[in-house]
Amino acid sequence: MSARLLVIFLFIFCSVTVHGQDNKPARATWLQLLQAGKSAPTFAEKSPTAQLSLRFQCPVPAMHILDCWLNSNPKVAQQLRWWIVKPNSVSGKLEALAWPDWDDSHKKEFRKAFDDYLTWLQNGMGSFPGSEFAEIIPNRLHLDDEDDPKLNMDYATGWLIFRSYAAHALAAEILGRYPWSLAQYNEEELQDILLGKEFGLTQGNPPVMAEGFTFAGYDVTPARPSTVMEFLKDKGLQQATVRQSIGALLRFMRDYCHYPDGKSTLNMEIFWGYRGPPPMMRILNGTIPKDERAQIYPDGRHWMHGCHGSANFQIWILRLFNIPARTVLVCGHDMPYYPSISAYLSHGDDPYSSLSRAPPDYEGAELLVTPSQFNAWFPTRAEDYEAPECVNVGHKSVDLGVKHIPEALINIFCQDLKLGKSHFEGDVFQLILSKYYSMAELNSQDFWTRLNDRAKAEGRCSETVYSPAYTPLIRGQTVKMEYPPDEIPLPIPGPMQ
Repeated sequence: MSARLLVIFLFIFCSVTVHGQDNKPARATWLQLLQAGKSAPTFAEKSPTAQLSLRFQCPVPAMHILDCWLNSNPKVAQQLRWWIVKPNSVSGKLEALAWPDWDDSHKKEFRKAFDDYLTWLQNGMGSFPGSEFAEIIPNRLHLDDEDDPKLNMDYATGWLIFRSYAAHALAAEILGRYPWSLAQYNEEELQDILLGKEFGLTQGNPPVMAEGFTFAGYDVTPARPSTVMEFLKDKGLQQATVRQSIGALLRFMRDYCHYPDGKSTLNMEIFWGYRGPPPMMRILNGTIPKDERAQIYPDGRHWMHGCHGSANFQIWILRLFNIPARTVLVCGHDMPYYPSISAYLSHGDDPYSSLSRAPPDYEGAELLVTPSQFNAWFPTRAEDYEAPECVNVGHKSVDLGVKHIPEALINIFCQDLKLGKSHFEGDVFQLILSKYYSMAELNSQDFWTRLNDRAKAEGRCSETVYSPAYTPLIRGQTVKMEYPPDEIPLPIPGPMQ
């Protein structure tokens, strides 16, 4: 069987089980103490996070609480940057100015947004008291069907998006909503959260891009912070640590779906109903394809725009939890990087790969890759898709498949038994594992015994239906499609939950 012809496994159920709860800190925050007119606790009374937030008193009682906090945290204030024309500017061009250099008008609007998020968070994230931006962002580009899906917006829309996300981040910080703090981050990590690198300004070059703002990572169109957080507030994504919270998000994504078509504006419209990058809330809510595939997926799916979409989806979600994330492009694939915990994914698609999505369940943090392992797999950060190291794209999902024995491997194993193939001859080894493991390494992990025992315990091999094309079937259904070489097989999941 050609290495270029890989099987995409069809799963019937697409339910999500995420454990944990929203661990809203019970400690008295700097804001609460200041408003109550109380002094800060002694050093011995402070938690590590509280030490960062309560280390000072506002020097000017009448000062707005946001100004007070930013004055005391100049590193954060310097990374709160927006495109503004400098006073007395000769050129009249927009520049990315830090908070201390903003004009009074922009500061006033930002303070109002901050106050709105502060009130909203204090009141349990109910009805949002202010204004954010349009539910579906108007795209100023008129894209042809085969164009790459890009998003461009006018200045006012860009300002509203920036203002909303940055104001939410600062309100959550000052309320002490998370056990970690913005003050812990370096300048680049603050840029990840405060959109310091997200907006690119294009001016006066219509053949390339209409004048306005575009996102540097354009594989997801953002949604209002209040709408996203309302959707996620009972999903258990906020955990006790940053690492655990990232892990919870990765398991939350386990039943998301790699959309099965190319990257074009027409396909964006078919799968997400938008001629631009997939809108965040349509990913979260799920969509039904607007073509004949609606008959195959009548209940819809949580479609993901491949590894690029997955990586940017994670960036926008984690930004709302004040956790920095960015992407690393290797072998033409996006690999999420979480700088505050020095961890990577081996592929943006790993959370919903058929080899890592399980069952059985496990902590999402198991998907994370250490810098030393990532550098061993991708020593040159190759750009060429055919580079030898590119075989390691998605390596971690294979490791977890060997460890946890997911349904996908059981089905291929049952097929191998039906065809009378040895372990060495079978597709489990030849098609999936041989690029990563020797037979001796698998034997040392007792892999074949564990695989056989689980298949036997579940009675799977005696019930599996087989096709003449040797395509593994799950509950009698099968899908085959061409996929790029060295790509890990991905699932086409079942009913949207």
